[in-house]
Amino acid sequence: MKDLFVPYEIASRLEDIGFEEPSLAYYDSSNHKLYQVSPPFTTGDPIFGSFVPKHNKKHLIPLIGAPLYQQVFDWFRKEHNLLGEVNIGDKEESYTYRIWDDGKTRKILGDGKSSIGFDFNGSFDKAKLKCVMGLISIVHKRNK
Repeated sequence: MKDLFVPYEIASRLEDIGFEEPSLAYYDSSNHKLYQVSPPFTTGDPIFGSFVPKHNKKHLIPLIGAPLYQQVFDWFRKEHNLLGEVNIGDKEESYTYRIWDDGKTRKILGDGKSSIGFDFNGSFDKAKLKCVMGLISIVHKRNK
């Protein structure tokens, strides 16, 4: 089930662009280990907030929420009007990923295109990771 959560490096980059959604797990920033949220920390504990620990640079335990990939894709769609998708490619054991613009921010994808896509020879999980990295890159450029 660990593969359903984005890796630490992505969770950290998501935090940098404003991702602050509740998560079912978190990373300890000191060792990058993934931990699930346990019941004592899910009911309004003052250290961890109302549901999940969020990265709090002032606290002794440096935590970063570990969102699910689906949660990240939903967030990009809702907050930035960007849709990321991964599909089977034309070649054996290949995948494509595409990032769609909703039409309102077309300029960020370059050349007036409403989507950008890439063929990727590798696993589905790696294509998913590349797609999320592409979404982060677009939002990061737009925020400059």
